[in-house]
Amino acid sequence: MSPDKTFRDPLKEQCAKRGNFRIRVIPVLADLVWVNTSDQKHCADIAKSIRRHVDHIESVDVQSDIVCKFCGYEWETDSSGEPQCCTAAAGVFASMVKPKTSDAPAT
Repeated sequence: MSPDKTFRDPLKEQCAKRGNFRIRVIPVLADLVWVNTSDQKHCADIAKSIRRHVDHIESVDVQSDIVCKFCGYEWETDSSGEPQCCTAAAGVFASMVKPKTSDAPAT
């Protein structure tokens, strides 16, 4: 079998092959504005329609990425759980782990 010339890395050309083929369906959710429901619900409805109308489908599922609400980057934390994407998320983390002080007056 000849090497896959679609790889740009010479090592991959010699040692790798393509596998685990799949089809992803990515809807343009902005085009679905006529109904006031969540993106997750729209995707679930599309997946249900694919299952109903397309033969030879092993599975259809809805997947999503976890992203920061503030900056939109992929959600990534360090070993302590602190967000690494932006200062706004890091600030929320800091406020959540900050030791609580007592409201009682000092004696």
